[in-house]
Amino acid sequence: MQCIGMFRSFQDIEEYFEKYNITSYMSMGKDQVRPGMLIYKDVPVSTKQTDGTYDGPDGVVSANDDQVRLSNRSNPYGFTTNISTEWKGISLTAQISADWGGYSFIPSAALKTGDHIEFTNMPSFWNPDNMFVYEDIYDGSGNLLMSANRDAKYPNLQYESVNSVTSSFWRVSSTRVRLNRLTLVYTIPKKYTNLIGIQSCRFNLTGQNLLSLYNPYPDNFMDPMCSYGSYPTLRTFTLGVNVSF
Repeated sequence: MQCIGMFRSFQDIEEYFEKYNITSYMSMGKDQVRPGMLIYKDVPVSTKQTDGTYDGPDGVVSANDDQVRLSNRSNPYGFTTNISTEWKGISLTAQISADWGGYSFIPSAALKTGDHIEFTNMPSFWNPDNMFVYEDIYDGSGNLLMSANRDAKYPNLQYESVNSVTSSFWRVSSTRVRLNRLTLVYTIPKKYTNLIGIQSCRFNLTGQNLLSLYNPYPDNFMDPMCSYGSYPTLRTFTLGVNVSF
């Protein structure tokens, strides 16, 4: 969906419903919409009329009927380069790859609290200082738990059914720059191998899936080489010995 802002007051809600003639917002009436929810665009219906025109917005905003194509989802550009150097029997080779030009999204699982918001672990970018809070929140003893924060960057977690929908608000760059492989090789000089009756002896250490050199996610809460909530891409190391007699 195309996000066009965040409701930060009840006046924002009134103005949005009036300006765009909204009759239903994410299966809710106006009296159910609250500050701290993201605002989505009511996309014109693409039904052609007999006079050759197209229907305009229908006043109903829903996750199923108001999706848009924003830009390239997959990265259209990329390259891979191999670098090597050698000095006195020691060689080092590296493979670096990059691709860019598209976009991805913060995973929806990182935007939902589950059943109990009071004790749910959330990604680090959900800093309380960055989350919308309409008014001060106190506990039963009168202690201030959360101060009002109407200028926050992120919406309120309480309304995850609205805010966790895949939208342009949660879009991040899909640029990836990775150190895929690094191999260190040491070849024992022949003057030493001849002493023990072998032609050559070489040791090599290879690491794969080593490092992401660019991270587009807020607060780097996840690595681009991983999938949130799933088993990560493994970093592997391999030690080898080549001996020739």
